[in-house]
Formats: sequence, C-alpha cells, structure tokens
Amino acid sequence: MGVRVGLTSLLAASALLSLVAAAAWLVGVFPEQEAVGQTSREQTITAPPSPSPEPKTPSPSASSSPAAVPEDVFGNALGSAQADNPAAIPDLGVMEVIGNLKHFATDVDFRCKGPTVTEGDNILWSCAANTRGGRGSYDVTLVGDDPLTIFSVTATVHGVSEETAASFFSYVADLCLQDTDPLNPEAWMQEKVPTGGQTATGGTALSVYGTKEVRTLEVVAIGAL
Repeated sequence: MGVRVGLTSLLAASALLSLVAAAAWLVGVFPEQEAVGQTSREQTITAPPSPSPEPKTPSPSASSSPAAVPEDVFGNALGSAQADNPAAIPDLGVMEVIGNLKHFATDVDFRCKGPTVTEGDNILWSCAANTRGGRGSYDVTLVGDDPLTIFSVTATVHGVSEETAASFFSYVADLCLQDTDPLNPEAWMQEKVPTGGQTATGGTALSVYGTKEVRTLEVVAIGAL
C-alpha cells in the first residue's frame, strides 16, 4: 500500500515536470520564431527610391538678352531718356547770357529776375535796363528747361537807333553762339537790322524783325521750332 502511493506520487511529479519543461520549450521557441519573422519582414520591406531632381535651366538675365536696352547709372533706358531730352541751344547756359550783360556797356545797368515757372512748365529768366539818358530800354528773356538747357533767347530794344540795336543784338548773339560758329554776328546784324532777316547756324536759328521804335532778336534752338 505504501509502495503504491509512493509510485503514484513519483509519476505525478514526473508528469508535472514534463508539463513545465514543455511549457518552457514552447515559450522559448515561439517568441524566437516571431522575432525571426519580424526581422525577415523588416529586411524585405524597402522604401521606394526618391526621384532625382531635374536639372534647372537658368533663366536668361536682362543683360544677356539681345533685346536688352542699355541703361544709365539711375536705371533709366538710354533710348527713352535721349528721346525725352528737349532740343536746346548748343552749349548755352543761362549764366553765359545774364552773367555777361553787364559787360555790354559800363553805363547800362541790367537788373535780372528769375527763374520763374511758366504755364507750360518752362523756366523764364528776364533782364532789363534803360539806355543812357533813359530815352530807350533793353530787354532780354531766356526760356529753358533748366539753367543748362536753354530753348530760346529774345532781346528787344525800345527807342534806340539802328546802330545801337545792331550793336546790342550782335553782343547777345555772340553770347549765344559757340566760339567755333562760322557766323559773324556783328556783320550780320549790321546788314539785317534795317530790313529784318533770318538765318540758321550751328543748330540755332536767328531772326531779326520789328519797326523803328521796337526791334527784336530771337535766338532759338532749331529742334525747338
């Protein structure tokens, strides 16, 4: 009886040990297989290759374009800037006239005023003086866009002789013309003041007209006519 009980207990213990061993084997084997499976899946899944970027074609710059318009230092197109420049008496500035009128005669005192903006947005300078004795007068008017861009110079005399008018007009014309100009203002005025006349020289047009009491000289840029 005692031996049977001992055998039964031994068999039960052996069976329990077998079950524990089997459970340990299952726990050790299956997780390892799962891990191996996971590793295998991770090795077979790869990301698609990213497309290589296409080379960019550089856009042509304004300076490399054959149709590019050259510009000056302010950024303006030279062609349009030149087209916008008004015609002026060549190389004439306002001070070359009004700054030298005082040298016409020592006893003639010119008083000048300006600049004054006109209705057409031009700029006006004017000078006036009386003749010796106060029996006549001289007037000079300049019209321009700025002090270095003069469109016209007009000189008018009142109540003076032909000789005095010719002398004053030739002096003003000489101030307006370039030193290389072929016209002789004194000879031309002596000829044209009595009868009137006009001529063109060096990009400038001169005309003389009037009556015995009032005579006028006009010096105008040809491009401004």
